[in-house]
Amino acid sequence: MKYKTFLRFSLQYYSSIFPDEYAVLEHSFFVLGNGYWWHKGALSSGQTIKEMVASAQECGKRCEEYERETKEIFAKLDAEFAKSHPGFLEKKSEAIKNRIERDNKNKPKKLYPQSKRCTISEIPDNIQDDWLLAADKALNMVKAGVYIASDNDKKYLRAARRRVNKLKKTRGLA
Repeated sequence: MKYKTFLRFSLQYYSSIFPDEYAVLEHSFFVLGNGYWWHKGALSSGQTIKEMVASAQECGKRCEEYERETKEIFAKLDAEFAKSHPGFLEKKSEAIKNRIERDNKNKPKKLYPQSKRCTISEIPDNIQDDWLLAADKALNMVKAGVYIASDNDKKYLRAARRRVNKLKKTRGLA
């Protein structure tokens, strides 16, 4: 599967966990146990596009049902609690609004702890060019400070950077 197809799929079907390309890159290349591995030079989950879409749609249905049930339960709890605590709902709404504003500020996120088993550290010789450029983009995103790496992570990232640069140079992509 081409990287652009993978990216579009991730953003379309999993927008709640992948709000942007940075989140897709971080999860795909840096998260250990993310369900992807290298196959024929591309990251794969072992499913075809058709299977991935069907799985995502089924997951979406279950999530919508769970979300609806949860909202109903919390609405009942809030209503009962508000009866004995005047102003509760207004304070709760304000607290939620403040937390969302605080969390959404453009502060860097901490990079998932790295190991030699993360896909960024296992880039194969036969990596497809589009995936190689995506790996390069992922490493550049960390370098730019979109995600912050610990000192321990940096040794894995340096090794991955050397590997990506070598492959790009060999293929004339540098």
